[in-house]
Amino acid sequence: MPADTDTDAPSWRRLILRAVLALTGLAVAGVLALVLTFLVIFWSLVSLRDTVFAMTPLVLGGLMTIIVMKFTGQDFYFANIVVLPLLLGIAMDSGIHVIHRYRLSSEANPIAGSTSRAMFFSALVNISSFGTLALAAHRGMSSMGVLLSLGLAFMLLCTFVVLPALIRRDTHSQDQVETARLRA
Repeated sequence: MPADTDTDAPSWRRLILRAVLALTGLAVAGVLALVLTFLVIFWSLVSLRDTVFAMTPLVLGGLMTIIVMKFTGQDFYFANIVVLPLLLGIAMDSGIHVIHRYRLSSEANPIAGSTSRAMFFSALVNISSFGTLALAAHRGMSSMGVLLSLGLAFMLLCTFVVLPALIRRDTHSQDQVETARLRA
């Protein structure tokens, strides 16, 4: 009798199939979360450009987190996959605040003022709170703490450095187009 029949509990083929289905489900859930987040932000900002700008810290911070995790030998476990929606929400929150602040303010720097201080200290509290999980003896819990802390730190960095640079560059480009149009 072959070793991989349906009566074997569980066969290696079924285990592989379950793993592939689980990973596929995670990928679909991740893409769906990004699409829904994009739609909600677009609904809030009513501008494709501003929506893309608001999502930039999330995308860049996420890429930076993945790169650092790979170079340091940290793996994604099912336990730390759970934190990805949390990172998504927190990163998007800051990007939306910066865009709204820029729209409401006449200041050239969209992260000047009380909004940036509130975002910074809010993120710092989250980073330090989630960072304590990294001290846990449980490998999955520790991995969650590392992932959350790294992700939030990189996304905060992108919110304070990359997003304002994009906004300034876009504003400068729009000013040049307006100046050229007035001269014509």
